[in-house]
Amino acid sequence: MSQQDNNTVRWGKERGALFLGRNGEFSCTGIDAYVLQSTTREHAVMITPFTGRGDLARCNIEIPASQLRAVIKLLEEKATELMV
Repeated sequence: MSQQDNNTVRWGKERGALFLGRNGEFSCTGIDAYVLQSTTREHAVMITPFTGRGDLARCNIEIPASQLRAVIKLLEEKATELMV
């Protein structure tokens, strides 16, 4: 089951999704995304996984604003492959 707000997509532990952190693999129950504005470099979107306990992990992916459309396109293509 998926739950969303403006910055979050959540799914249950039963999904079995994982993320790899510095201390090994952990259960991933969703992601949080927020805009990272900078005065010294390109703006970006930061994506952070939720742990199985519902906490934000100490693991981030920063996607530069100039590459967001390319990342979205790639994810949509992968979603289409999975829907076949």
